[in-house]
Amino acid sequence: MMERVGHPRRPIRMLLGVLAALFLTGTASAAEPPAPDQESSPPWVIGEIDVRGTRNVKPGTVRAAVKVRKGDLYDRPDLERDRSSLYGLGSFDRVAVDITPTGRPVPANFAAVAGSSTTVKLTFIVEERPLVSGIRFEGNKKVSRGTLEDAVPLKSRDPMDEVKLREGTDKIIEKYREKGFLAAKASYHRIVDTGTWHEEVVYAVEEGPRSRITSVSLAGVKAFKPKKLLKLMRNKRKKTFAESELPEDVKKLEQFYLKRGFLDVAVSTPAVNFSDDRTQIFIDIPITEGRSYKFGDSTFSGNLIYTSTELARGLEYRRGKTFDHEIYEESVRNIQEAYAERGRLKMRVTPKRGLNPATGLMDVEYQISEGNIVYVDYVDIEGYKSTKRYVIAREILLKPGEVFSRSKVLASRDRVLNLGFIDDVGVDFQESPTDPEKVGVIFDIVEGKPG
Repeated sequence: MMERVGHPRRPIRMLLGVLAALFLTGTASAAEPPAPDQESSPPWVIGEIDVRGTRNVKPGTVRAAVKVRKGDLYDRPDLERDRSSLYGLGSFDRVAVDITPTGRPVPANFAAVAGSSTTVKLTFIVEERPLVSGIRFEGNKKVSRGTLEDAVPLKSRDPMDEVKLREGTDKIIEKYREKGFLAAKASYHRIVDTGTWHEEVVYAVEEGPRSRITSVSLAGVKAFKPKKLLKLMRNKRKKTFAESELPEDVKKLEQFYLKRGFLDVAVSTPAVNFSDDRTQIFIDIPITEGRSYKFGDSTFSGNLIYTSTELARGLEYRRGKTFDHEIYEESVRNIQEAYAERGRLKMRVTPKRGLNPATGLMDVEYQISEGNIVYVDYVDIEGYKSTKRYVIAREILLKPGEVFSRSKVLASRDRVLNLGFIDDVGVDFQESPTDPEKVGVIFDIVEGKPG
């Protein structure tokens, strides 16, 4: 229980009410005895600053976190700002503010603007969170203590945080699930030392049995041997079940089919079933294969800068070959890059596929919107620390005002990398906010370690 001594009786009653409101609502508030209307009252003049309630946090830490200083004019927004700063430390459950008159007159230069004729004592009263003295794990045999310590967000010497504490159980269970312990459970309790205001956290683990995949069924597979497809997957028979890898397994199956011309393939969401004791896992993945297609004729529309013959040189496939979707996408990129070389950064290519009933082949029409020429607005260099800017700048071939050129961007990047002390160069583009036909080019430098 907090008690205040040495102050007149009437201010005590009013200030206790203010403190109660602060602790209950958690919103910034303050009391200034001479002015009953605090929302519109002029600012206080700070005569003294004190800190009460700290146990493990040093009062100096509180003083350093707030902006108020002795002699300052101080109003409600200032108070709210400082309380927010203290909450931001993460060390306190409650922060209250006690404002009482000192009886000393305000300086003459503040007399006209101050809310009272005397300065005030500003006291920050805090309820401190316990400090975590250590984190212990019980019942863990299959997962090491170090692995679990790295997984839980709450660390030794942290202020106690209920959210992080509860999140720790989820992280522990997640680690066990990664190793196939799907029935693992985790709970926690705290051991409080009221003398030091420290708490030890104990996570109790029930590991349960390890689960393994008993079977993986790929229903609907006819064009290939299921064994060939199963080799692509992370989740396979006799292996530990990795639930988080299932979407990637589905993606690998889809890519396998698309690369072999099965453009209509549909890989359904896997159905996962468990035995009663959860030690055996059965995975079923239905697949609708469709048919395999081959490349047919390729045509272009909307192209003026390049002839259709020139654009066709960028196609990585030939008529009659299996419709490899990866090669098809690479061909689209080649068309885009050809236009970027001539400053047409905003061109659009829309491929329209259609089965030719006469040939049985998949024809593609590339519908092109060439867009306008884009110019270089500026060239910037970021990320360099020890290297002089001009050393990098002289290797960059792009100049402001000229037509954007993809080949110059790539050549500039290579020239900077060839300096020998640069590990990587990223390139970013920023459209001008005032001119959509201009773009800024930013080279982001990653310097190598000396020696």
